[in-house]
Amino acid sequence: MKKIFVLAFFLLSGFCYAQQTKPGLLMDPTEIEENVHKELNDVFLQSKDLLKLKSKYPDAKGNVSLFVTVAGKGKVETVFKSDGDITSVAFSNQLQDLLKAYHFQFSLKKGMTCKVKHEFTF
Repeated sequence: MKKIFVLAFFLLSGFCYAQQTKPGLLMDPTEIEENVHKELNDVFLQSKDLLKLKSKYPDAKGNVSLFVTVAGKGKVETVFKSDGDITSVAFSNQLQDLLKAYHFQFSLKKGMTCKVKHEFTF
């Protein structure tokens, strides 16, 4: 009986430790914000879809500030334009659609959401 209790204790503690140290699981809002900025600048700006969008609207040059809400497994829930120099509504809408379809390479704690303001320069 004592062996079963000790075995169950170690299995349970190992399970709890594994849950806390999942790779890619972020809980700190500043760390989430840093990762969002890094990934949008490094990965999203080099994506094929965004390059097609830039070639479709060559006159769209300037800055666009967007609020991006990230939730769950890196899914983008909402995208809102806050301000920007680009006046093309079609460009802004397609940029927002591309962001909504994007999935980040990290995940958040279950039920957690984070809103980040990011500025794009085209």
